[in-house]
Amino acid sequence: MKKIPVGTTIAHAYRFAFGDFFRILGVMWLPMAIMWLPSLLMRARIMALSAQFAAHDFSAMREMWGVLLPLYLAVFVFLFMQMIGIARLALGLQRGTVWFYFSLGKPVWRLIGSYLLVIVATIIAGSR
Repeated sequence: MKKIPVGTTIAHAYRFAFGDFFRILGVMWLPMAIMWLPSLLMRARIMALSAQFAAHDFSAMREMWGVLLPLYLAVFVFLFMQMIGIARLALGLQRGTVWFYFSLGKPVWRLIGSYLLVIVATIIAGSR
């Protein structure tokens, strides 16, 4: 069995994280801005919801459900989009300067599908 040099692997990971910081930022900024925009626009409403939760009053969740569910699903997709973009950088599949990255291609949906499959498998394995 071939051994993996741990020190070299860690050094390469840090070299990638700090050396390609602006390329990683180029992949992440647009999906992050899209994710943060609703929270900035709904800041007062979310603060009121948090205060109600602290008082153990969950009635406001009924009115926010129609807004929060689509937002959480969108955030879920954007996070996986960022993971794919950063993985493409790390693997050397994305060359040059990255000003922004926004892709809803097959790799994103495959990663989401595999993640959901792992969740289902974990639930099934845990119920036995």
